[in-house]
Amino acid sequence: MKTPLLRVLAALVGFAVCSVDGAEFDFYERFTSLIQTNRWGPDLTNAALSVVRMKQSGEIAGVKLGAKMSETVERWGTPRNIYANCGGGPVLMFGHGSIAFRGDKVVRVSISPDTVPGLHFEGGLTATNTPAQFAHILGVPDSGPAPWALYVDCPYGVMELHWSHFAVGGWRLSLLSLGPPETVQDKPR
Repeated sequence: MKTPLLRVLAALVGFAVCSVDGAEFDFYERFTSLIQTNRWGPDLTNAALSVVRMKQSGEIAGVKLGAKMSETVERWGTPRNIYANCGGGPVLMFGHGSIAFRGDKVVRVSISPDTVPGLHFEGGLTATNTPAQFAHILGVPDSGPAPWALYVDCPYGVMELHWSHFAVGGWRLSLLSLGPPETVQDKPR
């Protein structure tokens, strides 16, 4: 007698808990679409990237400024971390980079070249090359007294390159980022 009653009670509780309205289901579907892949970011190992093309197109590893969130996840895969509101919108964190959004539009794409094995750029450049060498390839003046950063004006906004100093290995390109111009208004270019 207890068993059928427990089954009916469990079924009623199950239906009550599982009933969701359309908005909740839509959110759940959109969220699960972010985690239905086994990739943790773009495959940049031993890749050759063109900083000149990035400067002209506003795109890094298949993700372009202004792209939709679903397009970026399709290209880069599952984010390792998701920050719901960081700098005005969500940020998806990947193994070697991140993508920031305002609404459903990409406003910043960043990668960490020094963490990617074998990554190189046109002209034989790697993460160990200097800002002056990158400035030469990009056709912009040398960064001068601030050798740890290079800001390049582009048709869509600004390309930022940042170097960090490591005890072993010296200066290395630690961040390459594309973003809108308002993010670096007061920085020397």
